[in-house]
Amino acid sequence: MKLVTCLILSWFVAGTYFPSVSYGQPIVLANGAFDTDIISWTFDGDPEIELTWDAGLGDPSPGSLRLSKSGAVSGAGAAEALSECFDPPPGAAIQVRSRTLAQGSVRCRAYISRYEGTGCTGDRLRLGGAGSAPFDPQDVWIGREMGDSDSSRPSFRVALLGVLGTSDDVGSCNFDSVVISSGSPLEIPAMTDFGLAVLAVSLGAVGLWLMRRN
Repeated sequence: MKLVTCLILSWFVAGTYFPSVSYGQPIVLANGAFDTDIISWTFDGDPEIELTWDAGLGDPSPGSLRLSKSGAVSGAGAAEALSECFDPPPGAAIQVRSRTLAQGSVRCRAYISRYEGTGCTGDRLRLGGAGSAPFDPQDVWIGREMGDSDSSRPSFRVALLGVLGTSDDVGSCNFDSVVISSGSPLEIPAMTDFGLAVLAVSLGAVGLWLMRRN
């Protein structure tokens, strides 16, 4: 009995806590399925990139939002489709999930874009830049999710980002099944390096005790 008690205490000594987030409250997003159009979404980006509705492609059903280019782009080679504005409850963390389809050497992302003021006013914080990440796999729908715990900014939009490049190559990003939810931080136990060492010593002691009993 004493040995079991020591093991339990070792586990608690070994553990530490790190912040995580549970996203359990759906938020109604206008037209995240794109079944018949892309109403409620606005364009922001290089003028050579087009924002259109794609009637033929979608996941799980036809109909999706498409960012595409057919030639060279003079700017940064990127554009976004922005959703309506949301003012979440104070302290709420937000998650966005989506399906994306890449065609060409491109990067397609969905993320939360926070604003300095309510009503999506003031400076905008872009949290979803694809940076130098590898190009997305082509011609296959991919499920993506991104969480954002920056609750210091009071409003946000969903941003569908297509990094299409500036070359003459043709490229596009399709987005479908975009959903968002809110959550709050949780405390979830995790093992530290020190904790793993403590647990290993404890298990070793159990082994010696069992060998002596036999």
